[in-house]
Amino acid sequence: MNPKLLASIVVFALLAGVVSTSMMQLTYAADSGMNDTAKTVDDKKTGLTTPEDKKLADKKLADKKLADKKLADKKLADKKLADKKLADKKLADLKAADAKKAADAKKAADAKKAEEVKTSIKPIPIPKQTNDFAQALNGKYQGTAKWDASFEYYNAERGSYHEVCQYSGSITVQLVRNDNHVTGSVDLTDYQLTGAVERSVCDTEAFGFDGTVDVTIFGSGFSGNVGLLDVDGQFTSDLLRGRVSGAYGDVAITGEFTTYRVN
Repeated sequence: MNPKLLASIVVFALLAGVVSTSMMQLTYAADSGMNDTAKTVDDKKTGLTTPEDKKLADKKLADKKLADKKLADKKLADKKLADKKLADKKLADLKAADAKKAADAKKAADAKKAEEVKTSIKPIPIPKQTNDFAQALNGKYQGTAKWDASFEYYNAERGSYHEVCQYSGSITVQLVRNDNHVTGSVDLTDYQLTGAVERSVCDTEAFGFDGTVDVTIFGSGFSGNVGLLDVDGQFTSDLLRGRVSGAYGDVAITGEFTTYRVN
């Protein structure tokens, strides 16, 4: 073979190897650059440039989700509490309305009963007169009495209601007559409570009609006062009957008595 030709072939082969190696290096460099560029673009899109930045972003996202859940849970709890308060208020209003209705019904019934008690005191017939009529309403009389004390009252169990305390007992009347004017005193003893809505409320020491007497006679009748109460009635020489009515402040008093002369 021609030595020049052989030398040319060898040179060509060496040049081809160098070119091939250079092309491979260029291709690898290009691929590497493209990968780096793509990664840089992805990082720019996500805002992350380091693993630490990604961890921080993940933590912020987790914290936000947790805060959102807590806020949603709080709103739900607040709504449940508001609903319960509204339900409790409606129940309380219903109970209050029922209690008022019952109290009003009880008050009406008590008022009716009190009126019946008041009207049950019948007019006292004029007793038959005796020859000693001029001595009537002078001296000491003893007998029995019954009376009621009524008033508005309130306690926690019943609320507001109309109380009627009913009493009975012994009565002593001491009188001094001066023409048609009579003075004296009334004393109630051995009295007891015979009826009440709430017995503990009725104080027998406070609701009697003891006191001084100041009345005027007209025919066989009389009228005037016993303490702070009004009194009227009829009499003979030995019998004295009367009715009392009035009030001690807010306490209404009605009653009647029958007595006989003892000296």
